[in-house]
Amino acid sequence: MALSGLMALPTNMLSVQRFSTHDEKVKSAQEYEEMFIKFFFNKIMPKSEEGGYLGNSSNAEVYRSFWVDAAAKQAAKQGVGIAKQILRHMERADRAAEMALAKLTVNHSDGGGQHDQFV
Repeated sequence: MALSGLMALPTNMLSVQRFSTHDEKVKSAQEYEEMFIKFFFNKIMPKSEEGGYLGNSSNAEVYRSFWVDAAAKQAAKQGVGIAKQILRHMERADRAAEMALAKLTVNHSDGGGQHDQFV
């Protein structure tokens, strides 16, 4: 893979955006899990016009929304495994990015003519 075009870029453009701490990664993964669960609950819980659990009164959709939010938050707090998978993927991606950047930096600074490809 030719990198001659990449070598002309400033080094700050080659950096990878990462979370600063492990806690930020965990929080982000948990928030995604909650959002996913909320989406899932919204799909499976009948709407008020369908005569769902809360009936079909004018306030039923508001109560349904509160219920979905609370249930998703509780399910995500207990965890269903999505956040663990996302966190594992984020950490693997960080390690891969660090390794690629290290190789790029070594190839760029070695002066040995290997600027055009990864070793």
